[in-house]
Formats: sequence, structure tokens, C-alpha cells
Amino acid sequence: MRQNLLILALMIAFSFLVIVNVQAQTLPDFSQWEQESGSISGTLNGKRVSLNMPRYFKEDFKNLQYDDVNILNDGKGNPWLAFNTKIILDKLANGEYSIRQTQKFLFESLNGKWILVKDFSESVNVDKDTLDFLKEEYSLEVISRG
Repeated sequence: MRQNLLILALMIAFSFLVIVNVQAQTLPDFSQWEQESGSISGTLNGKRVSLNMPRYFKEDFKNLQYDDVNILNDGKGNPWLAFNTKIILDKLANGEYSIRQTQKFLFESLNGKWILVKDFSESVNVDKDTLDFLKEEYSLEVISRG
């Protein structure tokens, strides 16, 4: 009986840690970052589309971090999906940088708030997995990026 209670307590504690970790991930404030224009073309619900997707980025070599946010608009100029990449760097003895860790998240704008939809950080083939997810969940098939 005590062993069952201990196992149950450990399962609850682990579940709580996973929930807290997922809920803690928020889209960073990218309003002051550098910006580049961009777009994608493809099909949405079977119809050909070209959607704006500006890119915001911040290089912070002092803190060994690079952040990138791509905002995909819904075709009416409204923010729809956000792709957030965070890269943690290591500085090598020769002064160059190497990637220690990459985190990739997909957010959706719902009622003016960015909601975490999926964490692709552990994905082996993040590009393919992201494109497959967009096709399955949003009927969005990306053909090209510009």
C-alpha cells in the first residue's frame, strides 16, 4: 500500500513538472528586435495562398543566445501562427561559437494571446515534422518560402 502511494505521488509530481514546464514557455517580446520581410506560398484548405511571414531576430552574443520569431499572417493581415527558435551557444577557445541547444516552438494567436501549440525541440527532423504538423492540424501545405 505504501509503495503504491509512493508511486502515485511520484507520478503526480512528474506530471506537475511537465505541465509547469510547458505552461512556462511563452512567446518572447520581439517588438524591439530587428525585422526582415518574408512570405510563404502554398495551399490553405486546398486553395492557393501567399501569406506574409515577417521575421524578427535578436543576436545576443554576450549572453550566448540567438532568438528568432517568424509570424505567419492569416491572409487578412492578422497574426496567426508564430514559430519561435531559441539557440543557446557555447563560446569556443578560438573565439568562434558552437550550438549547445536549439529550442523550437509553435504558437497560435487566439483571442489576442499567443498560445503554445507544439514543442518541436526534441524533433530529429524539425522542418519535416513542422510541415507535416501544419498540413495535418491547419490544412496548410507550404510550397516555398520567400
